[in-house]
Amino acid sequence: MERREEALNELEYVLDIISDLVDSFNIRTGKELYNAVFDYEYMFCDKGITINSGCTRLSFEPMDGEYLVKIQYCDGMQPSYEPPENWFYNYCGLESEIYEEATKRGVNECLTWCAPLMEIGPFVAYAVERCEIDEFAICDEIDSQNYSDFCSREGLTDSSEARDKFANSEDWYEVTDELMMSVARHHWEDETIDALEELFDEYDVNDLHENNWGYKNGRLVVFDYGGYHS
Repeated sequence: MERREEALNELEYVLDIISDLVDSFNIRTGKELYNAVFDYEYMFCDKGITINSGCTRLSFEPMDGEYLVKIQYCDGMQPSYEPPENWFYNYCGLESEIYEEATKRGVNECLTWCAPLMEIGPFVAYAVERCEIDEFAICDEIDSQNYSDFCSREGLTDSSEARDKFANSEDWYEVTDELMMSVARHHWEDETIDALEELFDEYDVNDLHENNWGYKNGRLVVFDYGGYHS
């Protein structure tokens, strides 16, 4: 079965709830969608669906299954944010395009799958592959990489003294896109990293902070890789 059809079948009941809200209240703006979703959050909770709200998108995550739904506010950002006039950036669409290009280049295993499913009023619902988000594991990897970089810069070898100096430095939890790609080098081949960095540069992907990384069947993956553009 084609992956999109599989996701559509699995997420049908989630999409039905969203469609009912949009149709019932003639929802046309991001603010209206945001308010309706949280006003009627119980409809999702009753089905074991968790709602998460970012500044540009809503996500609907079922209790089980391989996929979740993401919908971008059709007029830009979350209602509590004030975007520049006429500002809009289709992050979901960008992720889908990046994934297709990553597939052509043979590096799609580093990313969670993302593809459009259907239109719901003025919105487009996307399916996104789920991954395990283990913040402790990611933070441990970040800490280890930061410590290694610190020792290299300071000319230190691993010791209790070096760890004390690191703990008292400003480097102990500095997270940058470059640092995260260094962490990824422990999981992916150098050629894969180079190809992915080239792809990210072409699409101006940024904002690769620790909360945008997870694990899929034990492998490190990036999600929400549309970057952030204000």
